[in-house]
Amino acid sequence: MHLIYTFTEAKEIVKMMNQISRAGIFGAMMLLIFCTATALRAQEQTTFGAEDAIKSPAKIPIEIMTQLKRDNRVKQCVAEKGAVKSNWFSAAKVDLNGDQVTDYVVKAENSCLFGANLAPFWIFHNLTTRYSLVLRADTLGLEILPETTEDYHNIKLSRATAIEVSENILKFDGAKYR
Repeated sequence: MHLIYTFTEAKEIVKMMNQISRAGIFGAMMLLIFCTATALRAQEQTTFGAEDAIKSPAKIPIEIMTQLKRDNRVKQCVAEKGAVKSNWFSAAKVDLNGDQVTDYVVKAENSCLFGANLAPFWIFHNLTTRYSLVLRADTLGLEILPETTEDYHNIKLSRATAIEVSENILKFDGAKYR
């Protein structure tokens, strides 16, 4: 794993290491856990755009593909284009709530799924026994924010028209983002 830190982060790590010499092994272990979690979060894609590619595409689990096939817009495309293919979508692995379990942001890639200046996005939360669709949105941009509600990262959706840009912050209510 390649870890990259900003100058400020590196200074903070050195400061913590100096404190560790007083705290012993337990402190060293806590610093290692902190640095690893910070590095993993820094590597995770948090901003997605209708016209932007997923930076590190992930294989979409079969259960998620099954749920996508039940989406009304996907069903309309199937009527026009035939069977759903995996290249109709791209996905990124994310962690919505810091539980170290892989959740997914899925973006439409097939043009028949797009609206005017909007692309459909789906967010699936991994419940370890199944995936739960926690957000389905047609948007220009989607961002997973650092702020949390109910231990889940808030989501910002962006839309634009010729005269205005609008943003909505969605918060997790225990079951879905609203």
